[in-house]
Amino acid sequence: MTTELPPQLDQAERPPTTNGFIRHLRIPYCVLYDRGYTSLGGTTDTSPNPALKRTGAAAEGVSETFRPAYELMADDEERLGRDR
Repeated sequence: MTTELPPQLDQAERPPTTNGFIRHLRIPYCVLYDRGYTSLGGTTDTSPNPALKRTGAAAEGVSETFRPAYELMADDEERLGRDR
């Protein structure tokens, strides 16, 4: 017997609208997720996730910017912003 999860519960298919849902309900959350942080640690070993770096920003003379954490779809890239 196999059990399939509905898409709402399947973590492998996270829609990029999750944060929109949280914002719509006005649920407080850490604003660092909007700045590209996907895994939070200490102040010396945590950076925005490089997989979320916006392309073309540095070439246009703009400092590096990152997409929000909820846009990261690959689970194995979640801790790329951590030095440990």
